[in-house]
Amino acid sequence: MKRVGILGFGIEGRSVLAAYQRWGSDSLVVLTDEPPPATSSLDPEIPWLSAQAALHSIRDLDLLVKSPGIAPRHPFLTEAHNHGVNVTTATNLYLEKVLASGAPVIGITGSKGKSTTATLVHRLLLVAGRKAVLAGNIGTPSLEVLDDVLATGAITVLELSSYQCHDLVLAPNDALILSLFPEHMDWHGSVEAYYQAKFRIAARQRKTDRSYYNGAEKMLRHHLPLGPAQHIAYNVPEGLHFRDGWFRDGKRLLIKDQNMRLPGDHNRVNALAALAVARPYGVQDQHLESVLAGFEGLPHRLEALGIYQRIRWIDDSISTAPEATRAGIEALSDVDTLIVGGSDRGYDFKPLARAIMRSTVRHVILLPPGGVAVGTALGSINRKNDPIKIHEVLNMQEAVVHAAQVTRKGRTCLLSPASPSYGSYRDFIERGEHFCRLVQGLGER
Repeated sequence: MKRVGILGFGIEGRSVLAAYQRWGSDSLVVLTDEPPPATSSLDPEIPWLSAQAALHSIRDLDLLVKSPGIAPRHPFLTEAHNHGVNVTTATNLYLEKVLASGAPVIGITGSKGKSTTATLVHRLLLVAGRKAVLAGNIGTPSLEVLDDVLATGAITVLELSSYQCHDLVLAPNDALILSLFPEHMDWHGSVEAYYQAKFRIAARQRKTDRSYYNGAEKMLRHHLPLGPAQHIAYNVPEGLHFRDGWFRDGKRLLIKDQNMRLPGDHNRVNALAALAVARPYGVQDQHLESVLAGFEGLPHRLEALGIYQRIRWIDDSISTAPEATRAGIEALSDVDTLIVGGSDRGYDFKPLARAIMRSTVRHVILLPPGGVAVGTALGSINRKNDPIKIHEVLNMQEAVVHAAQVTRKGRTCLLSPASPSYGSYRDFIERGEHFCRLVQGLGER
């Protein structure tokens, strides 16, 4: 029996352990940097090794299955490489089994819009009468749906982060690449390495597969061809695009956006991407119209929290880069106060500052530690007439209290941090949930 090591024990690591137990493996070990927490649900019969003990045990493994967040330069991976231990991931295990079964896989990646687009694709397939599952980076580990897919032949809609893409061995039948901008440079090592990680979803495809890409993205066009598969551009005048309130295919009008509940031009591009990749599976224009009329969006993605103290509050905690915050501001027409800041990743905030200057924003509230950099960018170009008022706070609670004081009644306060949450929160979800609780605590709807 193969001796299998599981590196990392978050949501995906736990799914890997459960899968190998279903498959009858009785030689498993969990490896982590830190000892297990007292609240761990790990079976006491499963060995858990950490620190030096874990490092020394790697040479005795036949296979090491790593979690996505484990960086390529992690010493455990170096040790595995030095001793010829095969390293794989849950995503690679999933693709190997599902592609061999003949069930189709649609893979979706990008710097922004992955979850929204993946959800749209999944809903389109269901409305069109197709069996489909939604998994991956969106929150459901792929191995949790494996048995269902193998039994039913369902189409997998698989959201993939750059961490999940960078070591792909196989690739989905349909690869959809959304807009890209620099992120996670500390993990990947450089902007180009980050882009190449994303492009691997197409680079590992076969000639019979399909690669879909945002044709309006100059950077994507610069890197063509992305792989050996057929390339299909969307968001281009000669193909699927959006203009003047209409979704169009070349010169042909498809549907109007009048009933679409998702805000912003960027979500119209996401809808184009979803339609493009779902069309080969029987999705029609009317299916898109139906889905867009019933989908308000996902939590923490321009999520409307309601009216409190006669102010409209919007949670866009998912926006962890300046480009994402810029899209959020442009999607809304009445933002009076912007709450921004988080982990300092060294981003260039000048383009965001210029977008803020063009917007309706009157107050910018800076969260530490990265908010200071946004304030510096704003200070260098602040408007002479009606200058933006910049406020520094110590934490989210102060930010919400201050926003309630300065935001004009009837207008909007937007949390769109333009920075990751690490250091203050576990992730963007925890940050958004805290913001929501604080806003609801204001009372007076």
